[in-house]
Amino acid sequence: MSCRCAENYYWSNYFRRCQLNCSAVAYADITRRPRSQSSCACIEGTEWTFETQECEVRCLKIPFALPSRSQRNLCRCQSYFFWNSDNATCNLNCSTMPLANGSLSAV
Repeated sequence: MSCRCAENYYWSNYFRRCQLNCSAVAYADITRRPRSQSSCACIEGTEWTFETQECEVRCLKIPFALPSRSQRNLCRCQSYFFWNSDNATCNLNCSTMPLANGSLSAV
């Protein structure tokens, strides 16, 4: 048995309740269990905010990131790193690294 849920919610057979649909929420981690039926679990470096109903980027929790006061959900990165908005990380930029001539895959 299931129930018809309010807009932006779906019936979860696992939780046996109406659950917020997090599939369209930026930085939501749909593989993890949310804290409540009205929240989403968020990827590392972001936190759920009930007021805005989104996973907000927390620059201080992201390695090599610096706070950005000009834009929400965007961090500046330390030298030799660039911001990746797809997964809220600062990634190494070998093209700006002195004496580097490319990048190597992680082992």
